[in-house]
Amino acid sequence: MIDTTKDLLYHSEDKGAIEAAVSGLQQVLARNSTNAAATVGLSVALFRRYAAQNHDPTILQQADAAAHLALSLDDQLALSHVAMGLAENTSNKRPEAYRQNQTALALEYGNPFALEQLSVLYEEDNFPQKAIDVLQKGIGFNPTYRLLYDRLGTLYFGQANYAQAEYIFRQSVELAPDNAYGYANLSAAQHMQGRTVEAIQTVQRGLRVRPLPQLYNNLGTFLYFLGQYPQAAEAFERLTQVDGYSQHYLSWGNLGDAYRWTPGKVAEARDAYRIALRHLDTLLASSPQDPTYNVKAAVYHAKLGEVAAALLALDRALAGNPTPKILFNAAVANEVLGRRDQALDLLARARAAGYATSEIDHEPELAQLRLDRRYQLSLIKKEETGER
Repeated sequence: MIDTTKDLLYHSEDKGAIEAAVSGLQQVLARNSTNAAATVGLSVALFRRYAAQNHDPTILQQADAAAHLALSLDDQLALSHVAMGLAENTSNKRPEAYRQNQTALALEYGNPFALEQLSVLYEEDNFPQKAIDVLQKGIGFNPTYRLLYDRLGTLYFGQANYAQAEYIFRQSVELAPDNAYGYANLSAAQHMQGRTVEAIQTVQRGLRVRPLPQLYNNLGTFLYFLGQYPQAAEAFERLTQVDGYSQHYLSWGNLGDAYRWTPGKVAEARDAYRIALRHLDTLLASSPQDPTYNVKAAVYHAKLGEVAAALLALDRALAGNPTPKILFNAAVANEVLGRRDQALDLLARARAAGYATSEIDHEPELAQLRLDRRYQLSLIKKEETGER
């Protein structure tokens, strides 16, 4: 049973995998409540349920309690320390989270779960190259653990290295052609390279495997990109009705964007943005400096005409070393606020960092900015200098 559960955790994004792992482990523990391996497996499965499905504090408390119990039962089990690392990270005890995962690796060199969590910690602390190095090492030790490929591809994607992200995501799909998440990731990388029609075809391949919410999110995003706003709204509406996604800020924010450009849907757009902000507020309460949460809050506040709140969120989002996507979203927020100079500067920085030109060219909020003489001159300069 423990080997089966470990396999389920390896493939925890597969349909029903987390539920099956939790159920199986609970059955083991019902027979033997001091089974350390089952206890730690339950903890990791619950942490994954908390992250993947909803942010129910009850699930988090159960996961945390199981992690502490597992460590008390067997502190020589590598996965016990991985679970404690998850517990420490969710409690914002970063040094302890690092230490627990490093202890896990000392006990089991190459442990995929510890390497995966270290990559998360490095990324959250803005050390993307360290995160990449850890994941590459992890893949070397665990060439069939698909989640390491997904994490690595996501890191490359965040750095606007879309071609490398696509290469890694293709490997994930080859490893697990029956896993819909791989198609969602692959389609995003294709879209950001200007191959949106191909990306939609990839989404459809994924939907034939499983009607995954992320695939509907991508489909809505791609239809929005193509200017098919009512159709995009339909995809996002479906997403907001899915358990676990009905409380996700992006589901409602994207729906607001589709409504914003659909005739007769102004009021619905504003309602959707307010719901998105309500869910964002919950996340920002525990992670007030998170740049991704802040930049999306800035965009939604800007579209609601809430200038002060938007500017405050922008300041937080741009602190540190913003990613290309954050720079792009910050440019959109500034343009909506009527701050053209700031929008042009941020857009230039996003483009210089490699953000997809096709996204800039198709974003409806930037339609007037693209007509600005300064923007046109920047494009000419880019062609003359060979700037990417």
